[in-house]
Amino acid sequence: MSIEHINLSEKGPNESKGMMPTLDFSQFAWASQYKLVGKPLIEKYQSEHGGRYPPLGSAVAKRWGWAEEHEIEWTTERFDEARKKLKESGKVLNENVVGSDPDTITRKILIDLMNPWKYPMYRESKIQDESDRLTPLTAKPLSYDYLPAYTGGPAMIIPFDQIPFRSKMSKKSEWHPLSAVLMGYPGSELAEAGVIRTVNTGVTAFDEAE
Repeated sequence: MSIEHINLSEKGPNESKGMMPTLDFSQFAWASQYKLVGKPLIEKYQSEHGGRYPPLGSAVAKRWGWAEEHEIEWTTERFDEARKKLKESGKVLNENVVGSDPDTITRKILIDLMNPWKYPMYRESKIQDESDRLTPLTAKPLSYDYLPAYTGGPAMIIPFDQIPFRSKMSKKSEWHPLSAVLMGYPGSELAEAGVIRTVNTGVTAFDEAE
């Protein structure tokens, strides 16, 4: 088995090849989520609760708030163009990064680690000091948050370890999982190949947390 290292933090999607830039993908995702889920959910909640806004998480509220402000800009034509660019982005990534195989469907299994500067991410992470993060803030233009949506292939986030962090709420040492995503070519399925197996979750996932 050979291993090839790819630097996903060096450059983002190549626009000259018709790929969708990361910021464009983010905005496309927010606009799509708001149109298909957010707006109907918010309107239904408001109709049943005296016009009050639903208690959304801060990240979702911020993204849907942006989408609501820019709703008029997202015409049917703009959505169609975004889907076209997304499809082209997936084609480039699948052909040049993952690759297909006539026998196994996928030529490579792409393993991408989590963005360590995002963590610890938990219920009270908004009050966590920046110095408490695993690593300083780094640029990673194309991360596993987006890759499966680009490629259209199967993906599974796998926890492989966990680390302690000092909770601002409980004042105790709690545990945060470290994870990576495994991705294959569209049409392949890692579970059927025996690569993915069910694991326990929470404090039962690793002995160190018990």
